[in-house]
Amino acid sequence: MTVVRTGVSLVAALLAGLVGLVAGNAAAFLVATAPLAYVVHDQVSRVADGSVAVERRVSERSPRPGERVEVTLSIENTGDTALPDLRVADGVPDRLAVVEGSPGTCTSLRPGEAVTVTYAIEARRGTDTFEDPLVVARGTGAGPGERLSASAATRLTCRAHVDDVVLPSQTIQYTGRIETDSGGEGVEFHSTREYQHGDPLSRIDWNRYAATDEMATISFRETRAATVLVVVEETTEAGAEDGPTVSTLCHYAARKTADTLLDNHNRVGVARYGSSCRYVPPGTGHEQSVAVDRFLDGDDVGGEVITGDVVSELRKRLSGEVQVLYCAPFLDDDAARFVERLAARGHPVTVVSPDVTTGADAAGTVERVERDRRLRSVRGRHIRTVDWAPDQPLDAALERAAHRWSG
Repeated sequence: MTVVRTGVSLVAALLAGLVGLVAGNAAAFLVATAPLAYVVHDQVSRVADGSVAVERRVSERSPRPGERVEVTLSIENTGDTALPDLRVADGVPDRLAVVEGSPGTCTSLRPGEAVTVTYAIEARRGTDTFEDPLVVARGTGAGPGERLSASAATRLTCRAHVDDVVLPSQTIQYTGRIETDSGGEGVEFHSTREYQHGDPLSRIDWNRYAATDEMATISFRETRAATVLVVVEETTEAGAEDGPTVSTLCHYAARKTADTLLDNHNRVGVARYGSSCRYVPPGTGHEQSVAVDRFLDGDDVGGEVITGDVVSELRKRLSGEVQVLYCAPFLDDDAARFVERLAARGHPVTVVSPDVTTGADAAGTVERVERDRRLRSVRGRHIRTVDWAPDQPLDAALERAAHRWSG
């Protein structure tokens, strides 16, 4: 379009000038100066054969939800002409918030010169793909500029998964991955017993039979599934400076443990507990996994609202075989009372608590001491606790706690 306008202006200028010269008309000749000025202005405003190379780097391609990700975008002038007015806007996915810096800049670049744009975003669960940066080069005039080709593919994958969640041995009569103390079908040797008519041939101890002519049946350690209600405490408390909020950490722990438990064939339900309680009953399979993810993202997906005495109301909905995994920072006594009441009613409880106390001042020290007191109190009631420092992987905290429980 710019070329067409330039051509039209140039033709108009030449015709006006020719008429003025032939007719000896100074006024007609002067009329030609206007389109000539337009042509000159247009040429000054354009950038001939501009080209750039861009590269995008991120500090973490598989961040955890709520984690801060540093993004660095480098732009180099790879052409032979200067770019006096270069405008850049990175293609940040719409659902990712920029928490520091700016994804855009306005600069000038000589041939071979480069500039770097740095900013930070907050990761959200799921997969996000950055679009190509928008790069527009303009001349020294006021023209619209020219969009330059700039390709930079980047994908962030933010998942919630841990290798394993160790639960108490209270199980249901379905195959799973929780080891029991009983013998039967399984993969780990448990014991042998006298052969009984009807025992599967695959479980006969043939080595013993060959040595002694005695028939014996091998029992393996059975693995069963559990029914687990994952409860996440809803809180508006702020987290550490420049870090995820308490709510983000609790939801992260809940999502990771729920995903892993479902992957291991357990029945899993979820509840959000705060000033009120919303509850999705335990289930299995892909549909339950999707429902749990949506529920923890804030979509209630038919979740039931529980009012009144939440513990008593939950008890009416939970059979005695249901275990509870409670994700809370333990910043007040209500969390301790909640899990102690559930444990007193026969539900095995495991606590996953992100430590957001700092101890940086007197108030922080008191907060830390009080939190430690509450965790000791629930441990004293034989409630398993995972004390998680958020600057460490949750997997490592779960593994350390499992070693302590088995010690």
